[in-house]
Amino acid sequence: MEYFDTEPGRNYARFAVHRLKLFIDSTYRTKPDCRSTAILGSSMGGLISLLFIWWYHEVFAEAARLSTALARDEDKKLFGETESYDGPKKEVRFSFDVGEMEPVWMRGYETIVKLLAKKGYVKGKDLEYVFEKGLHIRSGHGPGDSGGRFFLLYGR
Repeated sequence: MEYFDTEPGRNYARFAVHRLKLFIDSTYRTKPDCRSTAILGSSMGGLISLLFIWWYHEVFAEAARLSTALARDEDKKLFGETESYDGPKKEVRFSFDVGEMEPVWMRGYETIVKLLAKKGYVKGKDLEYVFEKGLHIRSGHGPGDSGGRFFLLYGR
């Protein structure tokens, strides 16, 4: 349950932000500022990546999700939180990759992309998504497999 908006999920996020990131930044030559910090996850790691950037947008400027399931009740909570957010637009960038072979997930991706677009995020600027025909993105085949990563790294 540490990948959802639950107490274990929030504990995991706090650990990653307040302990792990600080350790990495103090141990290695990094650019610790928000603009230089991204998070990427596949499958359930993609779900928590989106939650990290939503909760800690002052720490992470970019998040990518690869083949993440967005069709559970927990995801509906995320959709509701995104839809009801009425604060200023968060200065972050999102990238999503999913394959057509994941039809249930495709609907979830389409939902979150529409919600983010309503919040002012624009495709090619601070929102990117790749819906690949006939692929499961984690299979490692096809151009969409790395689309989100290239957008985050080079799409500025």
